[in-house]
Amino acid sequence: TSGVTTRSAFVFRLRATNSRGESAPGPQSASLVTGGYADEMRAAPVVQAQSSASYLIEWGGVLRGCASHGVLWSVQYRRTSTTRWDALVSRTSESRLVVELRCPEGCSFRVLPSNIKGW
Repeated sequence: TSGVTTRSAFVFRLRATNSRGESAPGPQSASLVTGGYADEMRAAPVVQAQSSASYLIEWGGVLRGCASHGVLWSVQYRRTSTTRWDALVSRTSESRLVVELRCPEGCSFRVLPSNIKGW
């Protein structure tokens, strides 16, 4: 396969060719990533308090700008007093988010790819 490079995200559409001709393209695949991106995707987000009720969350490292490849993210938080993760955003192509959230007891944040097969 030409054009496939490392540290990239791709989506595919399959097409069959046989003695009867060529089929229409199939549905788009979930995003797939090549070598190196999995480590970037596992990296913890960078969170900065903007005020007592506002946080800037950034993630993805070199993955920033992969929106054109269809990588979608789920941004979640968990209050220190609980084990439950709640979604701030379920499916975004951005790699930066400002959220209004009060966490006087403290919060943890995580960002997961929401449409990468097998994640």
